[in-house]
Amino acid sequence: MIQKYAQATNQACLAVCLLQLTKTKITKKKEWDVLEYAFNFSKDDFAIGHFDYIAKKYDIKLDDYWDNKNYCDYLRKMKISKKINILHKKIDLNIVNKLIKKSPIILQIDSYAFWKITHCSHFVIILEKNKNGYKIYDPWFGKTFQKSTKEVSKGIISLRNLLKFYPQIIQRV
Repeated sequence: MIQKYAQATNQACLAVCLLQLTKTKITKKKEWDVLEYAFNFSKDDFAIGHFDYIAKKYDIKLDDYWDNKNYCDYLRKMKISKKINILHKKIDLNIVNKLIKKSPIILQIDSYAFWKITHCSHFVIILEKNKNGYKIYDPWFGKTFQKSTKEVSKGIISLRNLLKFYPQIIQRV
């Protein structure tokens, strides 16, 4: 069950998506706790601090799929919780469709593909695949939306090719 909670700060989309996976009531304090830990965890990767906090605080296991093998190897050398499994996979609709059959996934996209406002890295939760595309939760608005297969694909491709970010997927296991 996804909570109707909108992120309180500009940088909290990943924190809020991860808190949705914990099934605990999300609050601004919990959101800030994740961010504070992540900011202090490592200057090398902001996201990995989020995962480490959530895995330890809420005792959950996470699979973290990255689109870049060298970066996966780099992250595996960091001192992170053993509950985080770093995996290398090409991030595209094939892996999205495969993983979503098991449970919701957090997907990193270029938000421009969805909202046509500005290009920036953003995390959303893909809740399910349906005949019209995907039902997603966007933490910016704290609501669920329907997005087409084309929009989701464009979000991944633009993140990789325009913004030069390595796409990633996070899934609770």
